[in-house]
Amino acid sequence: DIDATVREIRRALLDADVAVPVVREFVAHVKERALGAEVSEALNPSQQIVKIVNDELVSILGGSTRRINMAKSGPTII
Repeated sequence: DIDATVREIRRALLDADVAVPVVREFVAHVKERALGAEVSEALNPSQQIVKIVNDELVSILGGSTRRINMAKSGPTII
């Protein structure tokens, strides 16, 4: 049941003190993708939800990796 899964995800994110607008957007994207997702023969429904959640987390946290420019002298500011 997608609604129950989304409710659990929402509750977990709010318990982790994630900002409410971020939770709303994240849950909406997950639900939208889950309802519109093609059923993959390689994944069962629970694996598909995990993949969608993973993809959305990567998207929110920044999908691309960036190199850290190390300072030549002194501390490196991140």
